[in-house]
Amino acid sequence: MKTQSVDTSFGTLTLRDDAGAIVAFDRGRAPKAYRSDLLTDAAAKLMVYDADECENYVLTTVVSGIDLQFRVCDAMLAIPFGYTQTYGEIGKALNMPA
Repeated sequence: MKTQSVDTSFGTLTLRDDAGAIVAFDRGRAPKAYRSDLLTDAAAKLMVYDADECENYVLTTVVSGIDLQFRVCDAMLAIPFGYTQTYGEIGKALNMPA
């Protein structure tokens, strides 16, 4: 799996690429980077977003998991640029605990 770490104002983040899609986005630095064009592009977009210079862009991602994980991801994607929601607020919107 390819990885690339990015230093941002909200800490160091590591993106993971598997088969041409971003499959993970973790806090912390990867022990070793195995970069891809997708990760280089995603890292650049993340830096532009972090600089508050971009509101909307598309990353090639793959979400896997159970129905609940898909619902949580959909709720997170619905949060408008510049806004935040707590886990509690997302849980309430989905009628479940945080």
